[in-house]
Amino acid sequence: MSVTSSGYETRDRTDGHGNGTMRTRRTFTETKAFYKTSEFLVWVLSVAGVLVVTYIDDSASLSNWHGWLLVTVLSAAYMLSRGIAKAGSREPFSENYDR
Repeated sequence: MSVTSSGYETRDRTDGHGNGTMRTRRTFTETKAFYKTSEFLVWVLSVAGVLVVTYIDDSASLSNWHGWLLVTVLSAAYMLSRGIAKAGSREPFSENYDR
């Protein structure tokens, strides 16, 4: 017998001696891995662009303080977006570990 409710699966197993056990396992993961998200790619490209503009010797470049402040703001925004993504989404769980 298998019952599924809200992301958990409960199975009735018999161990061969007539002793039945109920096992519950999780059938979902919280969210995708960080490197699979578009937010991570946008964050990496944005930070790389800011650091390039910061360290260019040109009159149009950012000061070190402003460049690192912008990197900090970008990182905080990335962490906030991942927190919001983890707050309400679930990804199906599979036994296949080769994802």
